[in-house]
Amino acid sequence: MIGISSIETSDWEDILAIQSQVYFDVEPESLETLRSKWSTSPELCFVFRDEKGVPIAYILAHQWNESHPPSLYTSTTKNEGTVLFIHDLAVSKRGSGRSIGKQLVQAVLQAATSCGLREAMLISIQNSQGFWSRFEFKCVVGEQLSATYGEHAMLMRRDLHE
Repeated sequence: MIGISSIETSDWEDILAIQSQVYFDVEPESLETLRSKWSTSPELCFVFRDEKGVPIAYILAHQWNESHPPSLYTSTTKNEGTVLFIHDLAVSKRGSGRSIGKQLVQAVLQAATSCGLREAMLISIQNSQGFWSRFEFKCVVGEQLSATYGEHAMLMRRDLHE
């Protein structure tokens, strides 16, 4: 089945492989950390599957209740708040150039709106601000971020009101 679906327990090996392919400015996170995002907000986490049903991209997001973003390498334990925090979007080399990232972002924004969340935020890394600005995310200038996010990390926000 080609397309977007919920993450299943059997997808984590593929998710870890994708993560290791695409991140070069930050150290990949542990399985435990990534799974914590999914276990607290599974309705906000998706994979994109190829024709064999294998994940070739994923997005992990969770509810958040603070104005300051969570640090990397930290497990999420609560599913509360009115903010969607997009923790991680990764598209494998096999999925590159097919608008899969765009489809996953649209899916998580729609899911967040359906859950009644009011705002979305993320940390843009690896010079991805241009990608995120296409979804109406705006840079928050002057926000002090954890060094774990890398040198060019930028907090970005957008409203989810329609």
